[in-house]
Amino acid sequence: MILEISPNAKLRLMEVLKNGESLVISVLPGGCNGFSYNYTIAHELPEDSHRVNNNPSVYVLNSAIDMLKGGILQYESDDLGTAFFSITNPNATSKCGCGNSFSTF
Repeated sequence: MILEISPNAKLRLMEVLKNGESLVISVLPGGCNGFSYNYTIAHELPEDSHRVNNNPSVYVLNSAIDMLKGGILQYESDDLGTAFFSITNPNATSKCGCGNSFSTF
C-alpha cells in the first residue's frame, strides 16, 4: 500500500470532495526541510498519478510514491482548534515544527 487513509481523514474527505472530485497528493521541493506536501482537489486527474483509495477518491503523483510509501494521511486538530490534513511519513528522516515539510536524507 502506498498511503493509508485514516478513518478521520476519510470522513473529512467525504464531506469536502463533491461531484467526482479527487484529492491529489504530491511532494514538492521546498519548505524549511527540503520537501513539502501538496494537496490539490481536482476534477481531472494527472496522467502520472496512482489511485490509493476509491471512496473517497485519493491519488498520489507517481513522482511522490517512493517518498510517501507506507505513510498515513490523517485529519487532526491542534490545541487551538485548527483542523488540518497531515501525513505520518515513515520515510522522513526529519520534519519541520509544523509538519508541512520533511527531509528523506
